[in-house]
Order: sequence, then C-alpha cells, then structure tokens
Amino acid sequence: MPQRQAESVRETAPPSGEVLRAEDMARMASVLRHRLRNHVTGIQSAVSLLADELQGHVPQRILEYFPLIRWECELIKGLVERLDAFLAPLPEAPPQAIEDVLRLACSACRQEFPSVPVELAIEKEAAERHVPHGARIVTGLKELLRNAAESRGGQSRARLHCHPLKGTETLEITVSDTGPGVPEDSPARQFLPFYTTKSKHLGLGLAIANRMIRACGGSLDFDPPQHAAGLCVRVRLPVRTTSPLKTVA
Repeated sequence: MPQRQAESVRETAPPSGEVLRAEDMARMASVLRHRLRNHVTGIQSAVSLLADELQGHVPQRILEYFPLIRWECELIKGLVERLDAFLAPLPEAPPQAIEDVLRLACSACRQEFPSVPVELAIEKEAAERHVPHGARIVTGLKELLRNAAESRGGQSRARLHCHPLKGTETLEITVSDTGPGVPEDSPARQFLPFYTTKSKHLGLGLAIANRMIRACGGSLDFDPPQHAAGLCVRVRLPVRTTSPLKTVA
C-alpha cells in the first residue's frame, strides 16, 4: 500500500488493542470508498489515453477491449454508490408529494430496465399527500423496484400501488413482481446486508430500501404475493399534515 494511502487509513484506526466502534468503522469505510472511487477514475482516464495512443498502431480487435475495461470501471463505481447508500450518513431531504416520489422511482426503473413492464397505481386520496425526506424514499423504492425487475432474470413484471390507510395519517405502498418470490425459510434474512438468493448479486438492495424507509419513520415488511407467485413488499409511510409547495417530477 503506498505511503500516503497507508497513513490515511491509519489515521482512522483506533490505537492498538482497542475495539473498533461503529463510528470508527463508518469513518474507515468512507475513506476506503473515497480511495476506491478515485482509483477507478484514474484507471478510466489511463485507459482512454492508452486507447488514443494505440489507435492505428494495433489491430482493432485489441482496441475493442478498452470499452469493456471502462464498463467494468463503471460497474465498480455503481457498487461504491450503493455502498454509500448503505453506509454513508443520510443527508436531510425536504418533504415531497408522494405522486412525485412514486413517478421518479418508476421512471428510474424503466430507464434501467426498459424491457420490464412497470405499472404504477395511485389512489386519488393518496396522490396529493406529502411524505418526509422525499429523496430517501425515492432511493428506497428504486431499490425495491430494481429487486422486482431483476427477478426471473429480468422477465418479471413490477407493480407499485399506493393508497391511504383509512383513519390514519399513513400511506401504504406495495411493490410486487411476478418472479419466484423468496424461500419460505428466509424472509427475515432478506433485509440483511450482503444476503442474496440471486447469483452475481451483492445483496444490498433490500437492505438499502429498509434503511431509507425506516429513516423516514416508515416500515417495510413482506406480504403474501398478490398472484400465485412473486414477491410483495409492503411499505408504510407517515404523511405530513401540512403540505409544502408541490415539486415537479
């Protein structure tokens, strides 16, 4: 490890013999994520320069490897961003109309998975309600929709339905899919970080969603699927009694 990097990591570590506290771990994780992000950016820049230098001097089939390297770097950046969503302190976010929140989450899913049908249903009584920390809820719902879209190898359908709970200041949102669901003996483990039943997946999606929703005073649980198969996640969120200016999706 280069001298400067080693010193940065040592600065975040406790004296020898002391047990690492949660805040120590969070600080060390932040340093490592920052370093990793910088290194990947450096690799991408070096690859671009090298590709330009070799243009016309090597066979085209050799140059075709460089976009693959850059793509892998983008995947690493995406991984770091998801680690940030799970580990980094959550910034404050203003309240937002639930309709805007839901449409933003669905739009992001459609953009990432253009071949997966995403259905959105908002009951009229819920549409104008506002929820706290809108950006956090968008992030949580995006993770739930990504989980739904990735089921059955991307051959599933995702549905998001929102309605108010009668007699309460609470909204209920269900995110369901037509995938294989979860094993009967593992539903409680689905929200654990790095736990996954899918190959080549990190196992952070539901953990991030759980963190974001609960940080807004909400709850997140599994419901029996609405169809013969699939997964249905129930989100309950508190609503504001006063509404700020409506945001634009």
